[in-house]
Amino acid sequence: MDDLALRFTPESLEMLNWCIAFIMFGVALDIDVLMLLRTWKRPKNLLVIVFSQIILLPLFTLSLILLLNPTPGLAMGMLMIACCPGGNVSNFFYQLAGGNTELSISATTSSSLLSAISTPLIFGIFSGLIVTQGNTNFDIPLV
Repeated sequence: MDDLALRFTPESLEMLNWCIAFIMFGVALDIDVLMLLRTWKRPKNLLVIVFSQIILLPLFTLSLILLLNPTPGLAMGMLMIACCPGGNVSNFFYQLAGGNTELSISATTSSSLLSAISTPLIFGIFSGLIVTQGNTNFDIPLV
């Protein structure tokens, strides 16, 4: 599994970008600024979601990694996905499910803004726990 790689052509990446932009535009058509401001008036819900995305999801993933003991590459991939912020496609699924779309958009925005600090910090801490647990050497070059 460590040898598995996804390779996108420039054309397929462009198509993927257009699809994501179309989804974002479709969700945005149903939202106005007043809806987003209402979310900020009740910050408790937003804080719970952002805390769950930034802390609880990586903790749950770490527990799953320690329980299942996958290969180091797969474990690090699972942890990296868990540490990254939610994407805009989740907002689309919230909207399809009839959920609170403006809360989802606010949570995505907040976790994305915090991700510049939280993703490397949480990944660095939790990956250190995985590496010491399995006695494997794992290095991510900075350049």
